[in-house]
Amino acid sequence: MWKIPKSKALTCDWLDFEPVTIIDEYDGPMLFTIVDRNDQLYLAYFCARSSDAVRFLVVPTNDDIVRRLTSGDINLRESLARHRMWIFDLDKKWNPKKCWGVTFADLPRNLLPRPGVMLRAYMQPVMKREYASSITKGTTFTVHLSARPQLAVA
Repeated sequence: MWKIPKSKALTCDWLDFEPVTIIDEYDGPMLFTIVDRNDQLYLAYFCARSSDAVRFLVVPTNDDIVRRLTSGDINLRESLARHRMWIFDLDKKWNPKKCWGVTFADLPRNLLPRPGVMLRAYMQPVMKREYASSITKGTTFTVHLSARPQLAVA
């Protein structure tokens, strides 16, 4: 697992890692919702595993984002890229043992899914579905990468 500066360390007793809704799993929950003491909803995303810990990225979310993610209206990266982010290390019993407040820049480059990767393989990427009807044979177009892709049709 990658190292996170000690200066970013926080207390980790404010969040319960009992999944509310498991969105994706493989040999255990990989993406799920959890709540804090004030019933604020968070999305937890599996990052890494070592012999003594499991690491998750945790971001604030809401029911609308979860609905849009599970219905294919937004991709994984859009659901995880938030202004507030935390990394949690859990022990083997899923008790938080370490927590860090992080920014997007603190994350390893390949941690988050690539832009456009959907929750399920059968879901069409958002950009592809939104603009497919406006593209005809011979049309040239430019995609401007931003938080929400924009398409300029020539």
